[in-house]
Amino acid sequence: MDTRRRSVESASRFLSFISQAVLAAMALLVGGNVILRQIGFSGILGTYELTGYLGAIMIAMSLAYTQVTGTNVVVELFVSHLSLEKQAVIDSIIFFIGTFLYLTIAFCCFEEGIVLWKRGEVSPTLSIPFLPIFFLVGFGCFSLCIVLSTEFFKSIRKVKR
Repeated sequence: MDTRRRSVESASRFLSFISQAVLAAMALLVGGNVILRQIGFSGILGTYELTGYLGAIMIAMSLAYTQVTGTNVVVELFVSHLSLEKQAVIDSIIFFIGTFLYLTIAFCCFEEGIVLWKRGEVSPTLSIPFLPIFFLVGFGCFSLCIVLSTEFFKSIRKVKR
């Protein structure tokens, strides 16, 4: 199981790197658009649209890494006063529910991307197909699902002890 955890951490670190690159691209896009407008040019066509799509991709790619590193928001106010065994049981339940929630979200993203692709729908300004965006968001949610399932099995082992 330790090998699986290390490979999940490594994959989530790679996705985080992609997320950081997307954030840098967003900053360059928005900064370039502002600078071009300030010096009298018309700006970059579709900046608003691209920023929204890149933001969705950035967030989806960073989900797994924030779970692995524990930098996500966790509410422990009530749970922290319970015994370690009860905390592990609650964690198991939460990770189990989270796994299936994000699996459902990933499946819906893949499904909706295929539906939009079959319809031939594209973005309004730049005519970008929606399929890659939905697939990347779905992949980010699926990667979080894998991390949550790993955490679920880890918490189950704690309950058994």
